[in-house]
Amino acid sequence: MVGDRRVDLSAREFMLAELFVTHAGTVLSRDQILERVWGPDSDGRSNVVEVYVRYLRQKFGAESIETVRGLGYRMLQDPPVG
Repeated sequence: MVGDRRVDLSAREFMLAELFVTHAGTVLSRDQILERVWGPDSDGRSNVVEVYVRYLRQKFGAESIETVRGLGYRMLQDPPVG
C-alpha cells in the first residue's frame, strides 16, 4: 500500500522494493542491486536496474527513490506518500 492506494508489484519489483525498504536511507550501488536482485551472474552492462527503479518510482512516487549521482540509489527513510 502506498498511502491508501494498493500497489501491485511483479516478483522482481517486489524484490527490489524489499531491498530498498530494508536498506532505507542507505545508498545501494548498481552492482549491489544487480547482485542481490538479479543474482551474481547478471549482466552488468544491462540497464535493467534503471528500468526497474523507474517502475518503482512510477508506483511509489518519483521522490521516494533518490539517485545519488555516481554512487547509486537510495530510498528515502520517510518518503512522501502520494
